[in-house]
Amino acid sequence: MFGAIMMMTFFAMLIGVIGAVFLYLAAPAQRLLKCRLTNRICALSGTGLLCLSLLFHLMIYGSGTAFFALLTLLMIVWSLLPIGLALLKQGHKAP
Repeated sequence: MFGAIMMMTFFAMLIGVIGAVFLYLAAPAQRLLKCRLTNRICALSGTGLLCLSLLFHLMIYGSGTAFFALLTLLMIVWSLLPIGLALLKQGHKAP
């Protein structure tokens, strides 16, 4: 039973991270890809994946905890992704 809960938590977090990245790609100021994808496709797929992640979280936790976990995951991805990209690009420019 414990293994199934851990696996559902892992899948919920993985799907949430992928959904957050897709929503980041829909932003006009994204720096992840040089060639831009269609904003509508990225926004719809990111929203759908985040809803699926929320459903997985709701199967494991209560509604308040699931919503807070998803928002925390979004905050972490949307905070660390631009900083990580900036540091990677800065590292390539340094001698």
